[in-house]
Amino acid sequence: MYYVYGDESIVDDTVVYGVVIAPQTQVEEIETIIKEVKLSYRASPTVRFHCRQIFHHDTRRKSAWSHLSEIQCHQMATDLTVGLGGKGLLTTIGHLTSREARKVLPSVGQHHEVEIENIKQLVPFAFVAAIGPVALDPKFKKQIKLWVDPDSSMVKWWGGNRQAQRLLSIGEMNFELLKRVDEVVPQNLQTKETPTLLEIADLLSYSSARALAKRGKPYDYVFEDILRLIAPVQYPIKWMD
Repeated sequence: MYYVYGDESIVDDTVVYGVVIAPQTQVEEIETIIKEVKLSYRASPTVRFHCRQIFHHDTRRKSAWSHLSEIQCHQMATDLTVGLGGKGLLTTIGHLTSREARKVLPSVGQHHEVEIENIKQLVPFAFVAAIGPVALDPKFKKQIKLWVDPDSSMVKWWGGNRQAQRLLSIGEMNFELLKRVDEVVPQNLQTKETPTLLEIADLLSYSSARALAKRGKPYDYVFEDILRLIAPVQYPIKWMD
C-alpha cells in the first residue's frame, strides 16, 4: 500500500500541484524525521510546517515559528529535504501558468462552457497531471490512499460552483458505463485531517512554484536548490487556446 499526499501552490500566474508518494511501511519513520527536525529548531513537533506562514515575515512573527530568522527557516526547509532523502519517497509535480491556459473550459455534454475567472480553476488540471501517472500505473493502481490539503473555497466548474477540494479525484473512464471506475478520492474530504506528510507536499509545491515562477526575488535560489534536491518528476501542461 502507498500513501499519497497532495497540495497546491500558486505564485503569481504559476500553478503547481505537488504529490508525495510514500510506502505505508515508511510513513512512521518519515514522520519521526519531520518531528526531529522541528525539535532541532525549538518548535513543538505538533506545530504545522506551512510554507506561506514560515517564509513570510508578517505571518511568521504571529506564529509558533516567530523565534526563527528567515535564514533559519530556509535552513530548516533544507534540513527537512535532506533528511528525507533515501526514505523511499517518490515525488511529482504538475504545473502550468494562467497565461498559457485556456480562458474558457469548453462545453461537456449538457454542461455549458465555463469561463476561467479564478486561477484556482486551474488547480484540478495540475492535480491530474501530477497524480495521473501514479494513479493509473499498474504498480500503484488500487494500492494507494490519497490525502489532500483541505480547501473549501468555491470555484466555477462544469455544472455550477464546486468546492475546490472536491475536484481533486481521478479514475479511468469506462465509456460503456459512462462513468469513472477505480476512482481515487481523498480520504479527508469529510474529516479534514491533515497528516504530517502533507507538510512535505506543501514544501514541494511551494518550492516548485517559487522556483518555476522566476520572479527574481531574494532567496528564490533557496527554493531552486530545494527543487533540485527533491528532484520531482515534472509534468508541465502545455495547454493553449
